[in-house]
Amino acid sequence: MNELIYLYIPMAAKRKVKNNNPVKRTLPRSQRLLQGKNWIGNYNGKNIVRGYAKHFRVDLLCAIKELRLLGVIITEKYEETVQQALAVHASQKKLREEQKASSGANVLGDSDDNFAFIVGYTNGGAPYGVRWDDMPPADDDTN
Repeated sequence: MNELIYLYIPMAAKRKVKNNNPVKRTLPRSQRLLQGKNWIGNYNGKNIVRGYAKHFRVDLLCAIKELRLLGVIITEKYEETVQQALAVHASQKKLREEQKASSGANVLGDSDDNFAFIVGYTNGGAPYGVRWDDMPPADDDTN
């Protein structure tokens, strides 16, 4: 009687990982103002403007305007500082885009004497991609 007995041991079921963060969508201003009254009473952070902007997914200037409508005192100096910071950020972004457009970089990507198009680099640092020899000859249609 050398019978083997197989026991069925159930594997732990894979649990789906739930994202406990609710999806927040921007509410209309009227609803934000209604919820904002309650939110202000429960807010414990340092910067109410940033907290409001993050919670209700609005920009800082909108948060300032709505907090003022809710009776929160926000100085003009702080608003001017926020406006200047946003203006500096916008000008820096525009400058980066202009530099990127006028950098003269190859539109296709990197190239060198051996490769017409470098796709990437190996772990050792050697490039790989399309060699100049593998490229089809360019049509010279100069009129």
